[in-house]
Amino acid sequence: MSEEVITERQGRPQLRVIEYKTHSSTTSPPNFQLRPRNRSTDAPSSKNINFHERNIKYLKTLKEKKDQRLQDLEQEKQKLEITRQRLASLILKRNEVNNSKEERPKTVCENAKEEENDDKFKTEDFSESSQKSNNFQNYYRSRYHTLLETLQENNKYKQQLKEIEEQKKLNNMKKLKEDLGFVNVSSKLFNPTISSMINSNNLSESEIAELKASKYASFVNVNKPKPKPQTPFKPAEDDKIKQKLAREAAEKIFRRAQEHLNQLAERKMIEAKKESEAKDRELRMRQALKESVLNKVKTNVVSKEELPAPQQSPVKKPKKSDEKILQRLVQVPKRWPGCTITDISIFRKKYKLSEKDKIFVINGTYPDIRKALLDRDWFENPDVNSPCFDLIWTVRRKDIDFPNLQEHQLCNHFDESTTITTKAGLSKNLKNLIWFCNVDIDTFYPRCFEVSEQPELDDFITEFKALRAEALLKKALSGIKIKEEKLRIAISICQRRLKDLDELVDDPNIDGWELVKEDEWAIISDNTKDEDLSGLENPHLLQQAREIAQLMMQKFPQFNINGCLNIWIVKPAGLSRGRGINCYNNLSDIQNHIQKEGGWVVQKYIENPKLILRKKFDIRQWVLVTCWNPLTVWFYERCYLRFGVEDFTFDDLSNNYVHLTNNSIQKNSELFYSSEIEGCMWHSEEFAEYLREETGRDLWEEDIKPRIKNIVKHSLECVQDMIDNRKNSSELFGFDIMIDDNNNPWLIEVNASPAMDYSTQVTEELVHLVMEDTIKVMVDYHFASKKKKHIEIDTGNFSLLFKPKGPVEKPIQSYGLNLLCEGKAIKSFS
Repeated sequence: MSEEVITERQGRPQLRVIEYKTHSSTTSPPNFQLRPRNRSTDAPSSKNINFHERNIKYLKTLKEKKDQRLQDLEQEKQKLEITRQRLASLILKRNEVNNSKEERPKTVCENAKEEENDDKFKTEDFSESSQKSNNFQNYYRSRYHTLLETLQENNKYKQQLKEIEEQKKLNNMKKLKEDLGFVNVSSKLFNPTISSMINSNNLSESEIAELKASKYASFVNVNKPKPKPQTPFKPAEDDKIKQKLAREAAEKIFRRAQEHLNQLAERKMIEAKKESEAKDRELRMRQALKESVLNKVKTNVVSKEELPAPQQSPVKKPKKSDEKILQRLVQVPKRWPGCTITDISIFRKKYKLSEKDKIFVINGTYPDIRKALLDRDWFENPDVNSPCFDLIWTVRRKDIDFPNLQEHQLCNHFDESTTITTKAGLSKNLKNLIWFCNVDIDTFYPRCFEVSEQPELDDFITEFKALRAEALLKKALSGIKIKEEKLRIAISICQRRLKDLDELVDDPNIDGWELVKEDEWAIISDNTKDEDLSGLENPHLLQQAREIAQLMMQKFPQFNINGCLNIWIVKPAGLSRGRGINCYNNLSDIQNHIQKEGGWVVQKYIENPKLILRKKFDIRQWVLVTCWNPLTVWFYERCYLRFGVEDFTFDDLSNNYVHLTNNSIQKNSELFYSSEIEGCMWHSEEFAEYLREETGRDLWEEDIKPRIKNIVKHSLECVQDMIDNRKNSSELFGFDIMIDDNNNPWLIEVNASPAMDYSTQVTEELVHLVMEDTIKVMVDYHFASKKKKHIEIDTGNFSLLFKPKGPVEKPIQSYGLNLLCEGKAIKSFS
C-alpha cells in the first residue's frame, strides 16, 4: 500500500490519497492438471536417425517436383499461345467486318429506318390511340428490318470468307507449281489446256508450232526406236495422240509432285528425330548432373563418418532460384475463368448439390486443409472470390469480406486481430493485462518500446542509460576492472533506480530529479574504455556494488536477461520472417536506425539464452482461438524448436545466422545442410528427452510447458475486449518463445497465419497433424452436440486451455483508479 500526502494552503483540507494495489508472487506458476503424455506420438531418438539419407531423399523429391512443374509450365505456355492466336484472328476478322460496314452503301433497312423516323414526325398530331397502334407497327417493322439487315450482313460475311478460301487455294496451287517447276506445263492435274496456254501467252503460229514440237517431244519414250517418217496425220488421229501425250505428261507431273511431297515428309521426320535426340541428350545430362550431386553428398557423408576430426569444408547449399520461381508460380491461386456465382441456390443447382452438402473455399496452398475437408465429403468451390461457401480458409485477413459474411459461414480469421499479431500492438496492449489479472508482464515479456511515439522513445532512452549503468556493475562483479569514476556513477544510478515511489514523492528536489544526468551519461557511455588495467578497484565499492546487485535481482524480474553488454534488438513494427531486424548495443546506432521510414519497435535482447550444442534456439507453439468473449483457447501439445546454424557468440551482432533463429533466414546459410542438427529443428519430444538427460526429471512437462500455457493465456487476455468477436470465426496463431539459461520461458512475438510449409522433416510431420487437428476443432467439435463434445469428439493434439463460464465484461478498474481520500481541514490562523 502506497500513501501520498498533499498539503494545501491555509483554509484548505489536508487530503490523504491512498491507492490500494495487490501484488502476486510470480516465482511459481499455478498448478495445472496435466494430461498423460502420448508415448505413441513421441519422435524416435535422434541418435538412431541418419539425417544424410533424409537429405538425399529430399533432393530426389525436389528434382521430381521440379521436372513435373516444368512440364506443367510448358503445357500452360502452349495453351496461352493457342489462345493468343485465336484472339488475334478474331480481332482481324472483326476489323475487316467493321471496314466493310463503313465502305458499303446504305441498305434497304437503313432507308426503312429513315422513313420510319419521318413517319414519327408526321404522326405527332394523331390521337393517343392511333399513336399506340403506330408504335406497335413501327416496333415490328424495325424488328423485321433489323432481321433483314443481320441476314444480309451474315451472307456478305460468308461470301467474303468463301472468296478468301478460294484465293487461298489458288495461292497454294500457284506456290506448289512454282516449287515443282511446272508453271508453264499443261496437264489435267492443274486444269490448264493447250489452247488456254497459247491464248494467255499471245504467241505467233511459228512459236506455237515450235512449242508443241518441243513440249511433246520430251514426253516420248527415249528407249523406243524412232518411228519412220510417215504421211501427215489426219485430224482425228492427231487429237488422239495429243490426248495420250497430255495424259502421260499429267502422270509424270503427278509422280514428280508425289516425290516432292515424299521428300518433304522425310525432311520433317529427320527434324523430328533430331529434336527427340536433343531432348534425350538434355534428359541424360540432367540425370547425370543429379547423380553427380547425389554422389557428392554420399562421398561427403562417408568421409565425414570415416574421419574422426570434422575439419572438412561444409557442403554448399544447392541453388534453388529456379525452384523458388516455380514454387511461387504454383502457389499463386489460378484466377477463376468463369463468372462468379453469388446465389447459393444457383451454385448448388449447377453442381448438383443438396442442402446438406457443405462447401468450402481455400485461398492459398493448404493441401492438408483441402484433404481433411474432402475426406469429410465437403465440396470445394474453385472460385476464391465466390460468396457461396460454408467455410473459407485464406492466408490474409483482408481476403475475407467480414461485413458481408453470413452468420453460419466459418472462416479462419477474426477482424482486428492485429492488436496482438503485430510487434507494436503486442507491446502496447500487454500493458492492459493488469485490468484482467494481477500479473506483471516483466516476468514473461522482455521490455519493449514503440519508438515511433515520442513518450515511448524518451522512456526507451532513459531505460537504455539505466541498463548501461547496470551492465557496468555486472562487469565489475564478474572480475573486469572498471575505472573507479565509472563504477561510482553506475552505483549512484542503480541506487536511484531502487528508490520506491514513496521516497520520490517525499523528495523535495523531485522537480529536478533525473535518473541519469547528462554529465554522468557522458562518462559511462564510453564503450571503448570500460576496462582499467592500471590499478585495482576499491574493495569498498565492490562490496557496495554486490549489495546493490542483490537488491536489484529481487526487485527487477529481468535482471538476469539484461546481461553485461546492454544489447537491444530493433524490429520493424509490421514485418515478419525476420526481415529488417538488427541488434545494437550503442544508443547512437539505434537512434540512427529508427530514423528510417516506417514504424519501429525496440526490445531488450535476452543475453543469457539457453544453448543446445552451442546453438541458440526458440520454440514455435501453435494456439487456436475459437472465441474471444468468452475467451476460448486451444493449446497444441506438440511444438518444434528452431536452431541457429552457427555457434552462439557476441563477437558479431550483425550475424543473423547466430542471433535470429527464424527458418526463413537460417536456410540461406551455406552451413544449413551441414549442420549437426538436421534441418536446424527438433521435435518438442527430442527437447523433453534432452532436458530429462540434463536435469534428471521431466522438466518440460512439469515446469516449462505449464509456464508457456500461462504466457499464452495472459497474452490473449489483454486483448479479449478489443477484438471484434464473431461466433463462427477461428484463428490459428504461432507463438515464438525463448528459454533462458535458468529454464524460464519468455514471449517474443505472436504471428498470424504462421508458416505451414514442409521446410524440413520436422515441419512436414507436424504440419500434417496440426492442419488435420485444426479441422477437427473447427468442424467436428464445432458442429457436435454438447454431449458429444465432452465424450466422443476427437480434437487430436489440441487441448482446451481456457474457457470461462460466461462472457467477460470490461473491468471497472480500467476506467480509472480506485482511490480513497482521507484527511481533515487545516485551521486558519489569520
